[in-house]
Amino acid sequence: YCRVPQDGAFNVRGARNIPCVTVPGKRAPTAKMCESAENYVPVNDGYNWKGDPNATLSGQAVPQLPPGTPPAGVPPPSGPAPPPL
Repeated sequence: YCRVPQDGAFNVRGARNIPCVTVPGKRAPTAKMCESAENYVPVNDGYNWKGDPNATLSGQAVPQLPPGTPPAGVPPPSGPAPPPL
C-alpha cells in the first residue's frame, strides 16, 4: 500500500484513505487492515522514496519484451504511407 501518511499533502494512491465499511471512523488501504486492530503506519514521512520501486528485490521479475516487439499501446503500422501531395 501507499508509503506516505494518510494526512499527507501528496495526492497519490488514494487507497490509503478508503473508509472501512465494517469499522466506522477507520480508514485503511485493505479490507484485511480494516478488520484488524492494526493501524495504518506509513513507511516514511512521504518526502523521500524508500524501497525498491521495481520490486525486484522482493522477488518480482522485471517484465522484458522480446527484441523487436513494439511497446504496449503503440499501434502496428497500417500499410504503406500515402504518396506526398
